[in-house]
This record gives sequence, C-alpha cells and structure tokens, in this order.
Amino acid sequence: MRGRLGYAFNTWLLFVAGGFAIADFNFHEGGPVSTIPTGARYDGWSIGGGVEVAILRNLIGRIEYLYDDFGSKDYIGVTSGPYRVHFTGQTLRGVLAWKFDPFGKRPYLP
Repeated sequence: MRGRLGYAFNTWLLFVAGGFAIADFNFHEGGPVSTIPTGARYDGWSIGGGVEVAILRNLIGRIEYLYDDFGSKDYIGVTSGPYRVHFTGQTLRGVLAWKFDPFGKRPYLP
C-alpha cells in the first residue's frame, strides 16, 4: 500500500511515492543434498518516484522506480549456526494506462 505526491504541469506529473510493503519470502537453506524450507512474512517500507505524461486524453504513460526494504529476520541454520536474512528489492516499471470515462468530460459541479 503506497501513496503518491506530485507536481503537475501541462500534461506531465512528477511524483514521489512511498508506503507500507509486505513480502512472503520462502527459501531453502542448505546444499544440493539436504535442503530445509524456511521463510516468513517480512513487513517493511517502500519509497521511489517517477514521471507520468498524458499521451492522449485517455492514454497515460508512466515510468517509476521503487526501492523496498523489508527488514531482517534471524534464523538458526542446519549446523545450528545463527544467520540473518535482510530482504530488499528494487523495481523499475513502465506503464501504459487507459482511463475509462463512460460519461465523457463532465463540467465542474460545486
């Protein structure tokens, strides 16, 4: 869940985005002979930004970058040794969106 805050001019929107992020991360510890499934839900945050442009009246293009940090969790390994997993992610996204407006352009109503 995230929000956007931006500055619009002409047909462009520059924005920053941020919010709450959740990941369900599962992995297997060990070598090819013995694997132990491990995992947990990681809660964290997301921040980024991007640019959006109105290409046509209903066609929008957007490019955005997001950095996610889901924090760390401690585990006990196969050899009883402790270790820590820190989970992060980066996303570069391109979007083409079509705005549906079934009633056409409506006048401003106070």
